[in-house]
Amino acid sequence: MSSSEADDAWYKREWEPHTDGSSVLITPADRDGERATARVLEGAWRCSIMPFAMLCPVDFYAVRDARVCAVLELRRRTHAFGRFPTVYLSVRKWLALQMCAAGLAVPALFVVRFVDCLCFVNLTTLDTPIRTSIGGHARIVHKQSDIEPVFHIPLGSFVEIKQKVKS
Repeated sequence: MSSSEADDAWYKREWEPHTDGSSVLITPADRDGERATARVLEGAWRCSIMPFAMLCPVDFYAVRDARVCAVLELRRRTHAFGRFPTVYLSVRKWLALQMCAAGLAVPALFVVRFVDCLCFVNLTTLDTPIRTSIGGHARIVHKQSDIEPVFHIPLGSFVEIKQKVKS
């Protein structure tokens, strides 16, 4: 699938009703991708990756030795690492991750699966200057937050994760 086909498919995704009636934009393929990434992280980091509740602004947390050891945002990109100089993260998501990390006294990790590698950056200790812009999508597709303030995290800030699957 080309990048433009993947982008087009993203715009055509269907809303899924949540148990409380809220609409959630996630597909079975999205969930499968998150589970696959979580399995790799569990093997590489010797932990369990657990989801927060569906409507929580922070998606996942990591547990090791019965203690929360990180909060995470998992992303999947349809292009290779290096195609663009940065990966964007919404200011809204960054704030939620930072508040959760501060409250739990754990790092906030931004994990991105590219087509050719899996990488992460520790947002809690990131000291690289971050460019901000209004970003997201070219048009509002499903909700107002389709276009919002974003941080551009430089690729040089990311660390590659060696891929092992927890058995």
